[in-house]
Amino acid sequence: MPLNELILVTRCADPKGTANLMRAVSIAVFQAGGIVRDVNILGDRIMAHTKKGNDGKLHSVGRYIQILYDGNPRVVKKAEIELRDSFETIQHQTYRVKDFFNEALLFKKSREQTTIVKSDKYRRTEFVSEIAKIMRGREDPNHYYY
Repeated sequence: MPLNELILVTRCADPKGTANLMRAVSIAVFQAGGIVRDVNILGDRIMAHTKKGNDGKLHSVGRYIQILYDGNPRVVKKAEIELRDSFETIQHQTYRVKDFFNEALLFKKSREQTTIVKSDKYRRTEFVSEIAKIMRGREDPNHYYY
């Protein structure tokens, strides 16, 4: 069975609603013969455009969720029907992942990285004061940064 990635945007109102939606999608995938591999909540983010959800209201903030599952096109259709019927869903999109499962989880690893700065030399007070001087220079209206 091919690996599918489901990215969905839900309402941020109630965490119980999000949990119920993930449970309902997982049950739909299992009943259709698929296997859920991983479920990740990617976080609450401001959307680029306000979107009308299944509840009929406009939303500007959404909770992004990634679900990785194995399943044929029949399983994909069952999962999407479940998402269309839910009031929690704002938007959803399913992608077929052509690589292996471990490579599909690379996005999760990039989320877990807290900082790109690994060295302690950038955490010293001299470096912080130098950055503060640069930022103060940006407030000067005659100083342009490109």
